[in-house]
Amino acid sequence: MMRISKTLKKAVLTIFILFTAITLISCSKGASEVVEIIPEEDISTTATESETTAITETATEETEIGGPYSPYDGLKVDSDISSLRPLAVMVDNDPAARPQKGLSQASCVYEIVDEGGVTRFVAIFGPNIDPPVVGPVRSARPYYVEVAFSFDALYAHHGGSDQAFEAIDYLNSILSSNGGTGFPDLDQIRTSAPFWRDPAYPGWRDAFLDTLKTKEFAKKNNISLGGGKSPFKFKDDALEGERASADTVVLNFSSKTYEAKFVYDPSTNSYAKFLAGSPHVDAANNQQVMAKNIIVQITDIANTGDEKGHMAVRTIGEGKAFFFFDGKVVEGIWKHDSLDTPFLYLDSNGNPIKLNRGLTWVGFLPNEDSLSATSLGD
Repeated sequence: MMRISKTLKKAVLTIFILFTAITLISCSKGASEVVEIIPEEDISTTATESETTAITETATEETEIGGPYSPYDGLKVDSDISSLRPLAVMVDNDPAARPQKGLSQASCVYEIVDEGGVTRFVAIFGPNIDPPVVGPVRSARPYYVEVAFSFDALYAHHGGSDQAFEAIDYLNSILSSNGGTGFPDLDQIRTSAPFWRDPAYPGWRDAFLDTLKTKEFAKKNNISLGGGKSPFKFKDDALEGERASADTVVLNFSSKTYEAKFVYDPSTNSYAKFLAGSPHVDAANNQQVMAKNIIVQITDIANTGDEKGHMAVRTIGEGKAFFFFDGKVVEGIWKHDSLDTPFLYLDSNGNPIKLNRGLTWVGFLPNEDSLSATSLGD
């Protein structure tokens, strides 16, 4: 990659920040604080590679006979505790990309709206989770990059917007200049990461990858699998007598086509996911996606007004949050002080939320009106 002087880099970044600010002023008033290009103050410039390995130490604190737990889903880890860096994969949710493969096996999934009202998923796969097929893999946007970056994850995607590549390159340069190894970007277009095409899926929605081969590719290219960061704390499931009898949670991202509905089953203490009114089935194993926890983050989301209708989503700062588990809801807040640290999920008293072990589904919504749930009285 061509080396760019610090002065030129700073000038280019300044231009992008000014352009984004002007664009966002033209958006709705409620989204005036949304930032798409990354301000330097949102990155902890003192972060080093040693800090990214801190999760290895914290993961060993929560142990029992049989081994430590994964910091991404709270499940037991059988492999070397030093190989905890997760893999984040961009997965498409356009109707032509359905049914997706691999989502039911993820440690956690972040769902955020994209241009045209389409949502995409950032699927995080922790240690010991290596499904042979995940996809269709789609392109990056700045806010998806920021989510992956907060996990210190390997980031696999199929291309991206100009703003996404600008964010990736900037984050990579910041980490590299601070003595780290940079942001491990595994783009299908800019690297030789092991993607392949599935002719059963139409057009550009045919890119898939094997998570184990992707990790092997990373090791061969001197990308460390150590480190990783997680925003989650875990607990054991509530006893049956302490669980709610019923709950249905609905996330309205844009239209019915992208509605995410979760129906609680107290016998399994899990939420069965429905997509556009039908069971959301993973084509890799023919199993319905089942979440143990649902997190809803309320934040600023707006159309930038550019010719492609790209969205701007605020990931820095704080906002209201709703946490669904055990058939109940806890209201609290999310916080994110800098892009190179994990999100914080807190109750109304500022205490960390403890989730059940298993898949956590996280949705970003622009307001509380986009969320309905039995447990909220809706």
